[in-house]
Amino acid sequence: MTNNVGEQIGASAKDALGAVSALALNPVGGLSPAYTALGPTRALGAGAALCIIFALLGALGSAIGSERMMMMFGLGLMESNSFMIFLKTFFAMLVLPAAMVAACFGSRKVLSGSGPLAADLFTVGAALTPLGIALLLTSFLGLGNYELSMLLMLFASCYLVLMLFAGLTRLGGLTEKAAAPAVPIVFVISLYICKVVLTAMM
Repeated sequence: MTNNVGEQIGASAKDALGAVSALALNPVGGLSPAYTALGPTRALGAGAALCIIFALLGALGSAIGSERMMMMFGLGLMESNSFMIFLKTFFAMLVLPAAMVAACFGSRKVLSGSGPLAADLFTVGAALTPLGIALLLTSFLGLGNYELSMLLMLFASCYLVLMLFAGLTRLGGLTEKAAAPAVPIVFVISLYICKVVLTAMM
């Protein structure tokens, strides 16, 4: 059984990396073909893997950024405990994709969308990947390159919105009329869930 679980995790990670490479040049238009190529079952695992990758990238960026900040202010000799920062941030960052998946699924049900849970998980995982990459890259740029960091975050945020809309319409079965208000609703619900959960975790 352990071998089967390991094989499933490895297969999901492989599918996730394959999806990232397929979406690299056409993240919005390539979302539906990438999902179709995997099928609902494999897309479910790939989506979960992409959400974990997002959390890993964001947590790593936070750990690197905090260590660079301490070095900048002359605290480099003090124990920064970057590993603990990484762990705490990793679990905290997992809340966002989980909240977004729940919000997407609920919004589709209310607005009479179609498609399985795999569509929501794959959409959210794929849409958050550019944001995770941007968070990691900005940690290396530092405060001295804040203009470039803001530009990266702007691109990532735009891709997040566009891919979420594409996922809700092309994978989730919502009409464009329904998906337009569904996107901000998903963000509002997700951020509220994150606020409640993270406050409870503190």
